[in-house]
Amino acid sequence: LSPNQCALAAAQAVRIACRDNALPDAEYIVHSLIYSNLPGAPETISLELPVLGSFEFIPIRFERPISPRLASHCLIHHYLRYGNVLKAKTTADRLLADGVRIRDATLEALATALIREPPTTFDVLREGGKIMWRQMDVIGDGDLIVNPEMIKNDGARFALMLLLKARENGQRNSDRLLERFASICLLNGEILLGAILFALIVKDFELRWQRAQALKAKVTQEETSHGTVSQESRAGVAQALAGVSRIPPMRVMKSIVVRCNDEISADPVGVEESQRAEAYQALAYLASLVDTRSLPYSDISTLLRALYSCPRDYDDVWVVQDSRLEPRNAYKYFHGVLLRLVKRPPIKTKDWLTEQGGTGDHPGPPVMPQLSRETYNTLIHYALRYRMSLKKARELLQHMEFTRSPGLKPDITTYNIFLRSGSLLRRNDLVSCTLEELRMTKVNNHHGIMVLPQSQESPQSSKNLIESSDAPPSAPRPLTADGVTLASYISHLTSTGRPHAVVDVLWYILPEMSIVDHPAWDKITPELRASIAERSRQERLDRAVSLGPWFFTTVLNALCKAGRTGLAERVWLLAKRAEMASWLEASGDGNGRVVEGWCMPVHAYTIMLQVYGKEAKKGIGSRPGNPAESNWNPSSAARIRKGWAQYVAYRTRVTDMRLSRRLRALRLGVIHYRSMWRGALDIYNSLAKFDPDCDPPVHHLQPDERFFNAALDMFGRQTAMARRSQCSNLTHWRHLNRRAMVRYSRFGIPPRKWNPFLRRVVHEMLNAGYAVPIGFRRWFVDTWLYTSLDRPGRPLRHQQPYGFPKLHRHPFCPHALPTLKTRGLPVSRDTW
Repeated sequence: LSPNQCALAAAQAVRIACRDNALPDAEYIVHSLIYSNLPGAPETISLELPVLGSFEFIPIRFERPISPRLASHCLIHHYLRYGNVLKAKTTADRLLADGVRIRDATLEALATALIREPPTTFDVLREGGKIMWRQMDVIGDGDLIVNPEMIKNDGARFALMLLLKARENGQRNSDRLLERFASICLLNGEILLGAILFALIVKDFELRWQRAQALKAKVTQEETSHGTVSQESRAGVAQALAGVSRIPPMRVMKSIVVRCNDEISADPVGVEESQRAEAYQALAYLASLVDTRSLPYSDISTLLRALYSCPRDYDDVWVVQDSRLEPRNAYKYFHGVLLRLVKRPPIKTKDWLTEQGGTGDHPGPPVMPQLSRETYNTLIHYALRYRMSLKKARELLQHMEFTRSPGLKPDITTYNIFLRSGSLLRRNDLVSCTLEELRMTKVNNHHGIMVLPQSQESPQSSKNLIESSDAPPSAPRPLTADGVTLASYISHLTSTGRPHAVVDVLWYILPEMSIVDHPAWDKITPELRASIAERSRQERLDRAVSLGPWFFTTVLNALCKAGRTGLAERVWLLAKRAEMASWLEASGDGNGRVVEGWCMPVHAYTIMLQVYGKEAKKGIGSRPGNPAESNWNPSSAARIRKGWAQYVAYRTRVTDMRLSRRLRALRLGVIHYRSMWRGALDIYNSLAKFDPDCDPPVHHLQPDERFFNAALDMFGRQTAMARRSQCSNLTHWRHLNRRAMVRYSRFGIPPRKWNPFLRRVVHEMLNAGYAVPIGFRRWFVDTWLYTSLDRPGRPLRHQQPYGFPKLHRHPFCPHALPTLKTRGLPVSRDTW
């Protein structure tokens, strides 16, 4: 028989032995086939087992070497079919140690089985092995070193060891196998293993790319010196270039980044520390690829945003330092990588053999192409918001326009970044110059940024204030301002103490408010009101949908600062209608089709609670009201309005002229407070009832510290309530709690400052993991909640910019949760 016929016969014999459950015979055949490929091997081999003792292994004698691949694959697949994953893995390890090549499909099936059904301690003891307790060595060289001990899951660690052993034995798996393997790891929650496999894919591509460029340079040099090139050299270059024609898919990297963001930004109460540590380590592998310029992508903005958004935690990651693994703080390492990228973005060089493109400790070849415009905008945002450096932002602009080949001109996103960052950095000169550049464009003549406040300086005076080195780029072509530009402009007016300028022009920039049945019309002229009515209701609603959630949030913030409760309520109702309309797409049959839309952020709910809270604190004399609002009646009597609309509808009905002035004022004050209270209750319920399980999936809105502070400030007060004590001594509040507890235990008298909805707010705060402020605890001594009020709350996430100083102690607030400033400058507003 020929060697191929012998291999087929041996494989059939292995199948028959496996079918008859004669597994020792099947293994004997496979080992005999492996033994036949060893030149000069002895006729017998002495083996020693822990239980059976020593014996002589006499393999089957073949006249010629026979390939054991087919027979060994039959044995491995038999173990996989019957669920003996550990036995299949042990057999594969033995085959790799003997130099037998395993097919990619078999490796994928074995790795998938190891991840989904990892072997238990009982399985290892039953097989008589010690693999789970054996110290695993660090594997890798150069810029990628892998320590399998970092992976806690046994099955994933075994799968990684199997794949790395195959690579060490010269079996270079295809990129498609590694991509499928990485996707399987991500689907099963193995973020770290997926990141390691993606790094292996990138390193393989980097090696092939380096060899292709070396061959190309050699052929070019040969053609220059001799004037001709041989066909073998041309064929070698063509084959090498074909090997790097397909770059690793970016979707794998984006999937890893999304999973890491979910784990890092998840609720710290319900997330295990090991999962967050694996997410940090996975990001560290991707950051090392950026540091060595090994990523073959021009748009890495998603990864960069994930790096600078990491909170200031004390988690350590393992990075390569002098060809060995060393622990580094994740927060400092990520920002160090970003700073080196800001200082030296990749550029196109002619002599790649002498010019190094990396910026880490081991700079590599310039595999990373020149950055895209989106990536430059991300780096400019990082330089302004996290490093607070206009100089670095200007250098990035110079690099993008002039150093890069070909240069890239700034777009409207770049101007929006300068506009918003200038407001946060309190550089009004930078904001003015940016607005002037956009206002000089004719396409923006009818945009909201053309509306100037009354105290606006002339363009010439603002130009003299700004230095040429800090000025934003001049517009090379007409740039159309978008909704983000208008939102940034409104935020600038609000932050500089001019929110009333937004109120004056609100009907011009947002005429869609007319579709809301509400009494607050403010100072709108009859001509403008008639022109608005000419547009159809659906047309106005479609434009409101296109504005997006952050525009409405910015407008609500301006109206809150201006104290315009009625207009804020009208904008809120319009925003909620636009939010619902964004999830419905009109179809030809007249019915709506559910699509993925947008949701109002939790900041908008917080602002509305603050609006009603401020309104509820106002006195009766400060509410003269608008005469035009007194004649308003709801279009539908069955649907009672909330908040300011309810107050306007009922204030004329509850004031009986036969009553005294004092009684009328008291009754009107109670109606005013209850109207604001019910409006805030409706806002709170709309967030609490947000369904996270609907289809298509909606990002679950999680109340934060500022939302609960606004809720406590609103529902923790009552009419005719005395002013709260602001004593900053913790002992004072503990004494009040003890006195309330003693009073209730002796006389059974509960505190008077209590309402049912405040109890609900406190209950939801405890469910969310927050600690109840000490100023509210004595009000619940007669409830079961009191025993849970002293437990510590969730740790405060330090998501401040890198340029902020480290906060060692949070200020004491008896009636609010501690919060951190995450935008602007680390100074108080009094120093503006």
